[in-house]
Amino acid sequence: MEALLLSMYLPRGLLVWHPQKTNKEGNDAPAVVLYLPTGLSSTSQEPNELTLDHLRASINLPLVRINYRIGKTDRFPAPLHDVLAGYDWVLENLLPTPPAARGERSESLGKVAVYGELVGGGLATALALTECRIGEPGVVATAVSNPIVDWLALDEKSKSSTPPESKSGGSPTADTSMISLRELQHLRSQVFAKPSHYFDPFASPLLFFRSAGVDASPDHGDVPQDNLEHLLDSSDVESEDGSNAEEILATSDNSIPPAKRRASRRFPSKKMGLQLPSFYISASEGSPLTGQAIELAHHLRASFVRQRKNATAEVSGFGRKVLVDGEEDQLTKDQKATLEAGIADGRKNVRLDLYGGGESSDDYTEEARMDRMMKWMNTHRTSGI
Repeated sequence: MEALLLSMYLPRGLLVWHPQKTNKEGNDAPAVVLYLPTGLSSTSQEPNELTLDHLRASINLPLVRINYRIGKTDRFPAPLHDVLAGYDWVLENLLPTPPAARGERSESLGKVAVYGELVGGGLATALALTECRIGEPGVVATAVSNPIVDWLALDEKSKSSTPPESKSGGSPTADTSMISLRELQHLRSQVFAKPSHYFDPFASPLLFFRSAGVDASPDHGDVPQDNLEHLLDSSDVESEDGSNAEEILATSDNSIPPAKRRASRRFPSKKMGLQLPSFYISASEGSPLTGQAIELAHHLRASFVRQRKNATAEVSGFGRKVLVDGEEDQLTKDQKATLEAGIADGRKNVRLDLYGGGESSDDYTEEARMDRMMKWMNTHRTSGI
């Protein structure tokens, strides 16, 4: 797809590609695709050319690359502030005024799809989890590759720091699975002023769904207060050993073992008025970030189960309490159908793509993964959930 390139600087820079072809898909809702680079360079302005080529060739929509600042002189939360500033610019300049102000139907709400890798994947996740308010323009589809969604987890890893060999012959910037644990830990030391900053859920988005799982120590400094706590009821936080919707999914593919001293959070709380977007999460089986990708998919799927149950609870009361052992067998036929529909929603709207792992098939190359992701994004970019 040919594109027109506009360069803007807000705050470090936006690169905007406008497609020359008209969107003839018959969908009146305007849409924009955001790309958040890996964050491996000092300004994140050296993008993965393979990624950009795929995006520009596959998606006939305006494409915006947000060149967020990151480095020793631009530590967190600077990258987050830049992404939010760029996102606000997109809403104001590339998407129309919200229908409430113009008397239009909700179907014409502007929609955003976002793709991010590594640091950009974590930023994309935080953006998607919080900018999806019902009845407003926002994120409807999110694709992330080897996202860093829990900086604390890098201390728990004991794998070799030797990066896996690339199956596509690319460089580390062409395949985000090439980065090693040692490189990730070094990156963390550069982009955070002190360890306590990892505890912010906007830096480690998995903390939207659960507590950190470690005790605050003098080494961590003052742990920032979760700015979502005032929106959470006491019933929204559960002991890790409690039975909940996440346990129902525990027997699904890629389930994870529980961590010590972690408590689950029922995110999003109904008070937030959020409708989670669809997610495509990809990770290399040889990457130290694979566990984070699996856990993110696990929590997102559980959230879809709860959203389905909450929609039914208003009428039947089902879904207002956590199921304990044996109670699932006591559900009515309609309640079981609701539960099964929620689980199906979770798998449909949250796709987990693990690639590599010693496979020699062409299906496991970085390029094949990008092709799968682009097909998914073309399906979800304007439809929402």
